[in-house]
Amino acid sequence: MAMWDMNDLVEARWVEGSTLFIRFDDDTAGHVDLSEYRGHGAIFEPLRDLGFFKQFSIESGTLAWPNGADIAPERLYEMLNQQERPFVRGEMPGPRGTVADAGSKNDVSE
Repeated sequence: MAMWDMNDLVEARWVEGSTLFIRFDDDTAGHVDLSEYRGHGAIFEPLRDLGFFKQFSIESGTLAWPNGADIAPERLYEMLNQQERPFVRGEMPGPRGTVADAGSKNDVSE
C-alpha cells in the first residue's frame, strides 16, 4: 500500500444524505459516503442532524465541523482510493449541493 503523500483537501461539496464530493490539491476527487461517522461517538453525534452535517468547512486541509469534529485528510484520501475509479480532473462530479472551499464555511475550496 502506498504511503499517503500529504495532500490537502481543497474542496468539499454536499451531494445528498451523508455523501460529499471532495477534491484534493493533486486533483484526486470523488464522492465519499460518511454515514459511518454520523452519530459514531460523542464528537460525531451532532452530525446525525443533516442541517448540522452540512455545516462542514475545510480547516488546514481537513474536513471539520463547528463542534470540533473532523476527519483526517489521509482517511478521506484513502476512502477515495479504495473506490474502483475516483474522479479525475475535468470530470463533472454530479449534482451540486452545499459547497465548501478551504477558507469559507460551507463553501470550501482553497
